[in-house]
Amino acid sequence: MAFLTWIKTISITWNLKIRSAGKVPAAKYFKVLRDNEEKQKYLSDLILKEDVILRDNATTKAQLEEEKSNVSKAQDEKVLLQNKLNVILNMANTDWLNGDWNIKRHIKSKQNGAIIIDVQRIYINNGDFFEYDKLLQQKKRESTIKNYFFNDMTKEVFFINKSVAGEITSTHRLSYSDSINELTGFENEDIRIDYERTDVFDK
Repeated sequence: MAFLTWIKTISITWNLKIRSAGKVPAAKYFKVLRDNEEKQKYLSDLILKEDVILRDNATTKAQLEEEKSNVSKAQDEKVLLQNKLNVILNMANTDWLNGDWNIKRHIKSKQNGAIIIDVQRIYINNGDFFEYDKLLQQKKRESTIKNYFFNDMTKEVFFINKSVAGEITSTHRLSYSDSINELTGFENEDIRIDYERTDVFDK
């Protein structure tokens, strides 16, 4: 707009010069005015077109930024889905349980109803439960996981433990968190039980 004002100023200056000279023919004077008006119109149209182009560029830029944002969101969703799939594949079998655990059983005393916490140190490998024998300083296999299920929607696992002789010793229904290093739930539906991984820093 400043440029358009400058053009008008120049036009007025030309008109004053022509009038002060007093020697320019009327036809030539009007031709100069027409030419000047045409130039002003041309420049005005040019400025308007430039404004349209700038607005279009701004709109295009905004659309590109929106597309970039959509692509970024899609990539983030892809990563989340991939992580979820990895968790599901990882928990499809009992291998994720492999390692050392402390098991805490919250047992209610039959005498006075007080809660007694019994701590057992175990080692799990390929579905087999090994108890640490302090006297012999070795691991002793005591049971095996059977009928293992997990539900990623509710973040729960369920399995049956069978003794070495093949007898059902206990059922376990456990809830897990995203870290899957701490499990909590029930053994035989009535004893609260907690699993805490003790080799977490070795993973």
